[in-house]
Amino acid sequence: MQDTNEATSVTIGEEAVAGLRREWVFGWERVAGNAPFSFRESLGRFYDWSLDGVMLYDDFDAGHRVGHRVAHSAAECGAIFEPTIRSMRTLKAGIVRPGTFMPVA
Repeated sequence: MQDTNEATSVTIGEEAVAGLRREWVFGWERVAGNAPFSFRESLGRFYDWSLDGVMLYDDFDAGHRVGHRVAHSAAECGAIFEPTIRSMRTLKAGIVRPGTFMPVA
């Protein structure tokens, strides 16, 4: 039997997954003056660095390397994203519900 938060009818497991999602999404954020982005330092706890042969996909990669040539390790995924993220002075992340309009500032 799962524990349930009576006020929201959300199971504790769902809350835990939502919390991990928030940590991962906002782990990408950068503000001017931050140390250079390190994929492993910022997001490393979400990946198994001992595995090769995994398939990691993300359509954010400007070179579409991850979408068309899937990264096969956490290190390879990090190597794809670090140069792009490091070139940004600021990166703001967010989580929206499907169908929500987000204006670009």
